Amino acid sequence: MKDNNSIPARAWSILISPWAIMFISYFGVLGLGMILPDIRETFGMTLQQGGYLSTLSSLTQVLLTLPIAMFATKMNPKYLLFTIYLLTGLGFLLHGFATGPMMVYIGRALIAIGMGCVAGPLALVKRSWIPDSQITKINGIEQFMGTGGQVVGTVFVTTLVTLLGGWQGLMNALGIIGLAVSALWFVMYKENPENPVQLEKGSLVGPLMEAVKNKNIWLLAIGWPGTTLVWIAMTTFWPTYATESLGLTMSQAGIAIGMIPIFSAIASITSPFLANAIGYDKPLIWPWGIILALAYYGGVVLTSFPLLCLTFAIAGYGAFCFVPLALGVPFKEGKLSPAAISVGTAIVLTIANVGGMFAGIIVGNLTNSLPLKTALSWCCLSPLLWLTTFFLPELGKKEMDRRAAEAQK
Repeated sequence: MKDNNSIPARAWSILISPWAIMFISYFGVLGLGMILPDIRETFGMTLQQGGYLSTLSSLTQVLLTLPIAMFATKMNPKYLLFTIYLLTGLGFLLHGFATGPMMVYIGRALIAIGMGCVAGPLALVKRSWIPDSQITKINGIEQFMGTGGQVVGTVFVTTLVTLLGGWQGLMNALGIIGLAVSALWFVMYKENPENPVQLEKGSLVGPLMEAVKNKNIWLLAIGWPGTTLVWIAMTTFWPTYATESLGLTMSQAGIAIGMIPIFSAIASITSPFLANAIGYDKPLIWPWGIILALAYYGGVVLTSFPLLCLTFAIAGYGAFCFVPLALGVPFKEGKLSPAAISVGTAIVLTIANVGGMFAGIIVGNLTNSLPLKTALSWCCLSPLLWLTTFFLPELGKKEMDRRAAEAQK
């Protein structure tokens, strides 16, 4: 596979299912802010209780992403990913048919499995089917599908809620899609006969130990929670702040905050090509630690609707510009086994979700004594953690071409 730069047609058909699950799970998890007022009204929940919904989604991913990735090194991805997709669909249905807050909490936990626990097992599938030279391109499309779900979950959610008879009808429709996707995966998945998935034959913790010894895994893992914390805080609580303090309608709030996923989707697709054009990856990774802090803060202090759209567009592009490139590091550095790549990816995403887990807790508790504006302002400092990625190696096109030329010698 490494010497063949083409992506087989079968690989594209296999990737449809995980990308579809990412689309609906991002829709459900990151579109929470737009339906949170309706959920609170339905069940009489406080803003702090509403914050626990976003915390629960991140907590689920923190607790399960790494164990599932470790288990994936031992189990056929056909059956493991089928189970994840099925649970995601059932989570939406439980959310939609909820008769009380507890059913909503459980449903959101199951939905979060689809958002956070696919990446580890899927890394093994991609390692089997996708050439190294195409991995950032595939990562970009993958992130585009996730952010596309968030776009729909923010910009168009008010329309969908109306068409489907309320937020619960919307959740039920997504649940049906989830069940259909799980069936599609079971039918479409095939092993690559030329490069089958390499399951780990040794100790279950072997890939984990290999991954934790890798410096680059930790540079990514330490920095990523900072970008996640403010991202989840803003997408969850900013619509409430905008309608209660800025005088915006929920539709206007949806358009403004919707700039984040719209431009995140654009970034997911364009950043791999931009990095390829300039020949370097790092200039599109670490500087966003500073730019994101300023852009998100603009969303708190600005009052002009056009300027709010602009600052959230910048934040949105920065929130995902680095993602395909950063997730490509474990693949491209050439030091990790396929199982360690899967587990290493899970380590990064697990710790990244710690930021999201604390977002709801921090904002929810700060609002007990401070205005929501102040609570969100403090969160805008968190992206500065991403500056750890300044110390990553350069693995852009020029470096990979140099390595390939040396290998041929």
